[in-house]
Amino acid sequence: MKSFLVTFILMLFLLINKSYGAACMSCVPEGGGLAYVYGCLTAIWVCDGGGTSYETCNTCQSGFTKTLISGLGCSNVYNCIENCTGCTNCTDIGWTAYNAGYERYTDKTCVCNTCNITYSYRCSAGYYGTSNSIGTSGCIVCPANATCPGGNASTFFCISGYYKNGTVCTICPSGGSSLPGSTSITSCNISSGDDESGIFEYDPNCYYSL
Repeated sequence: MKSFLVTFILMLFLLINKSYGAACMSCVPEGGGLAYVYGCLTAIWVCDGGGTSYETCNTCQSGFTKTLISGLGCSNVYNCIENCTGCTNCTDIGWTAYNAGYERYTDKTCVCNTCNITYSYRCSAGYYGTSNSIGTSGCIVCPANATCPGGNASTFFCISGYYKNGTVCTICPSGGSSLPGSTSITSCNISSGDDESGIFEYDPNCYYSL
């Protein structure tokens, strides 16, 4: 019985090898050449166990290491993996002055050996609005009697004694006052006290009405 089992295993092994050998012989590699795989310098074609040829890296470019990807029935497939040593000078710069009225943020991200850089833009202090994607339009100079902290999706804030009127700051009528950032004439008021004739007094503050 033991002899029969050994004989059966041997025959099965020879049958498998014969099958792979026939498949490998039926596959005709297309020859070598330049690889279309990132990092490969040259490539060759090899066969699998099913009669199909595959391109595999033969030699690698400088800075890459030849690495086994998969083992086929007849040959192995290799790829070239980049040797990651990190990046230099790849730290975010932050917000800095750019064009007049604009600031730029420099974002740096290290991927293996490559430092990828992206930029963002915003309005600088003294301007309001929203910058476009390249920092060339969208920010408007701050109007008179207003403050503009900058940033995107920003607006301007009228100083005390003025109110926002479209794109300008208008002074309150009759010497009235208002809180900083007032957005309507109805925010203007005259403090409690006597009227101009001195006959009447009013309390509390008298606000402008439309």
